[in-house]
Amino acid sequence: MEHRATASLSCCWVRVQRLPRRFPEDTVPTRGTVTQIATVYCRFASQPGNGPQTSYPVPGSGILADVESADGWNADRGDERFVGYVIQLRL
Repeated sequence: MEHRATASLSCCWVRVQRLPRRFPEDTVPTRGTVTQIATVYCRFASQPGNGPQTSYPVPGSGILADVESADGWNADRGDERFVGYVIQLRL
């Protein structure tokens, strides 16, 4: 199933994808069961005055697509770029 995401959420997901892979030493491990996985896609475009090499998420372009499993990367879908996953975790 596919869902259109709001602009504010699509921006947040892009930032989450780019966080460092290492966590602070005092991070408490959390165990849970993944109950749902969705891939996240959005379009990117340059903004006026920032040059063509710098691109930003296009507001309103975020899409969530439910998937059965995740292997760490998905192919882009035309001009919609894969930016990460959203999962539901049952603690």
